Order: sequence, then C-alpha cells, then structure tokens
Amino acid sequence: NIIPRFLIDLFGFNGAAIITFSGNNFVVHASLSTEGDFKKGDIYSRENPMINKITKPPVIKEIGRLKEGGLNYVSLPIKSGTRLLGILVVGSEMEEPLKNYGEDLFSTIAGNVALAMQNAVYFENSRKNYLESLYSFLVILETEDPSLREHAERVSNIATKIAKQLNLEDSMITNIRYAALIHDIGRVGSIKTSPKDGVREKIMKIHQNTEKIIKPVSFLSQGLEYIHYMFENFDGSGFPEGKTGDDIPIGARILAIANAYDEIYTQLKGKNKKEPSKDAILAELSPHIGIELDPRLFAILQGVEI
Repeated sequence: NIIPRFLIDLFGFNGAAIITFSGNNFVVHASLSTEGDFKKGDIYSRENPMINKITKPPVIKEIGRLKEGGLNYVSLPIKSGTRLLGILVVGSEMEEPLKNYGEDLFSTIAGNVALAMQNAVYFENSRKNYLESLYSFLVILETEDPSLREHAERVSNIATKIAKQLNLEDSMITNIRYAALIHDIGRVGSIKTSPKDGVREKIMKIHQNTEKIIKPVSFLSQGLEYIHYMFENFDGSGFPEGKTGDDIPIGARILAIANAYDEIYTQLKGKNKKEPSKDAILAELSPHIGIELDPRLFAILQGVEI
C-alpha cells in the first residue's frame, strides 16, 4: 500500500488502488481507502464491464462512481513502453477529478508509478537470484555433508515460528528466515585454521567467513546483524562483543536458540539412531538457558509445534 498511501498523502486523493495482471485475470494488488470499491485480492476477468471500460482503450480517463455516494475514479494505465503493466485507479470526492486535477498531473503520476513498479520487480528478482546463489553453496556442500542443508532449513523453520509468536514485523521475520537459511554459508571455501584452534576458534572463523560472504549484499544487512551477534551469550560470555540480555538483537537471540535446538536434535538422532522427542531435546537444552540462551525464547519454544 506504499504507492496508494503516497498518492493520498501527497495529492489529497481520497482513495487509490493498483490492479495488475495474473494469468488471464486482473487482480487488485493494493488498495487503500476505496470504501470497498476495490479490495486487495479481488479478481476480475477481462470480460468484466469495469475492466473493459478501463482498458479499452488503455488511456487516462474518468470512470466515475462505482456505487451511489462513492468516490469518483480516474483510471491510469501503467505502462512500460507499449506494454501494459496494470492499472492505477485514484478516487476523489470531488466531481470531475480529471478536469480539476489536470491530465498532465495524472500522466506524471502514471509514469512514476510504472517506474516504481519496474524497480520493485527488478529488486525482487535480484534479491531472489542472490538468495538462490547463496543457497546453492549449501547444495554444493551437501555432497560433503548431506545434513548441512537440512540443518539450515530446520533452523529457519524453528526461528520463523518463534519470531511469529513474538508478533514481530513481517520484514523482521523475513530477515530472520533469510539469516537462518544462510547462517552456515561460511563453511564454503577454504578457512585457515591452526592445530591449536579449539572449538570456539573454529566457530569464530566460520562465522567471520559467513559475514564476509554476506556483507556485500545490501538487502541482507539486517540479517547480517543477526548472524553477527548469534553467538553472543545471554550472560555476556559470548562473542564477538560480549553483549548481554536484551542488548543482543532479538533476531540474533532467536537464531541462537533455533540453532542450538537443532544441533541437539542432530546429536541425539545420531547417538540413538532414531528421531528424538521434543521433550528430550528441551531437557538437553535446559542447562543452557539464562547462560547462553534467552529464557523468554525458551518458554516460547516449548509451546511451538516443531
């Protein structure tokens, strides 16, 4: 709803909606303050009278009120060259909004919205392609360690469920999910180790390599912060900065407990040659609560279906 909100706030329209293509149909992609005239997710066939009126021909035009006492709408074709990307409809309480606002304004709005939509598609495709590239490293590693990719998927699943229980913002939940999927990406490539390195030192080096791989990707910056701090301990005994309690970002604390849970799951399954129960895993995890892991997240984890 960013574009409709922007149009309402900046130009004083009373409502706005974006209608895009989906297969052979038109779908309301976003809608704000249209008094029920356009509902997000509504689907229209090409034969729908309103769609016919809007698209034939696809030019800026007034389409009037869709119901008595409703808003007066102007439809604006959103184009990339000659290709129709969708339709923007803006509503006003005034009569003849096209005449009052002027066609030049609507033409400028249509051009800017088309550019914004193209940029959004490009960004989403770029993000998807890069994530797939990162994830492919885990697929390659799978030939050496088949459990690694499965571990990443399980940690992501657990972390996402905990984040949702906390009612975090959708963008934060998405970043936590991404971070969980690629938190072990540092195992790719050569890592210089020393015979004197203990477990902690080896983990730190893998962790540093993970950050090095992810850092150039700007849209993963929030997820990178969570990965950066996921080995901080709740009591301050962790690394890299010795943060404590709530000073550790919530995303990092979620990654930490999801990762710890799955590591214990893997250990117990390997030891006993069968699927461990959730109670058995939680019992093993319990001594680490309040020391390495957040007690509040442990309480949430107990109630999450895994």
